[in-house]
Amino acid sequence: WFINFGLTPPPGHEHSWGLSSWDNGRSGLDFYDEARARTAFTEQDYFERILLLECLADACKEKNKKIEEAGFVHPAKVWRSLALMQRRLFSLRCKEETFERTGPSLAVTKIEKYCEELDNSANAEPLPIEVEKDGTIVIPAASFAESNGDKLVKRHPSFSSGTQLHLMDGSGWMTYEIPSNIPTQEDKDYMLSIKVCTVHLQQQPLKLTIDDDEKYSIPIPYTQGEWKTTDPIKVSVSGLAVLKFKRKKADDCFGLAIKSITLKPC
Repeated sequence: WFINFGLTPPPGHEHSWGLSSWDNGRSGLDFYDEARARTAFTEQDYFERILLLECLADACKEKNKKIEEAGFVHPAKVWRSLALMQRRLFSLRCKEETFERTGPSLAVTKIEKYCEELDNSANAEPLPIEVEKDGTIVIPAASFAESNGDKLVKRHPSFSSGTQLHLMDGSGWMTYEIPSNIPTQEDKDYMLSIKVCTVHLQQQPLKLTIDDDEKYSIPIPYTQGEWKTTDPIKVSVSGLAVLKFKRKKADDCFGLAIKSITLKPC
């Protein structure tokens, strides 16, 4: 189909439908009349009083031999002409204001729910670092202490709850400081995992440095737009204090959302 929308109406005309057309020979005015007729009446009325006439026209093989014949009454095409005239009468009953939806929605849409929840959490602050009974440390990703700029590392409210971090495509990095009041087990290993969300098949791994010493590589999975946890990796710590995460800039380094970082004692 091909139609030219947005054409400037010719002098003396309210619209430009007369200048529009499809490749199959249907004129813009023909389409305009049908749209208005369907708007003015119910689908059942349109079916009983117009579509059935068009079906009779097809059954009687009242087809247009030339493109110019489409949309016009013809003495040899009784049923087709009756359908066109009935549709025209229907379209004249259409009021322009019926095209505009006003007032409250009959049902709350998913988009409206999303906007409402997002507005409610617009001023959400990063959650504090938590320590579970078994010594597991949960670090909210948005609670980082430093980064290399808002253009590469962004924190914002999370749709479900709390906040999240978004690493833009590039060489972004951020650091987390473990407060001294959070107990860590000296000279013991931890299993580190990260709750992430990705929408690209290929992802650059996250590089982790602990206290400017040990370096680890954390593979990032393709989560198909859902929150999932990375495979745990064993990290050795001694006096856990500062964690630094970064990525290498590359062509396949895309956006990465991070919800939280978990350190579980082995």
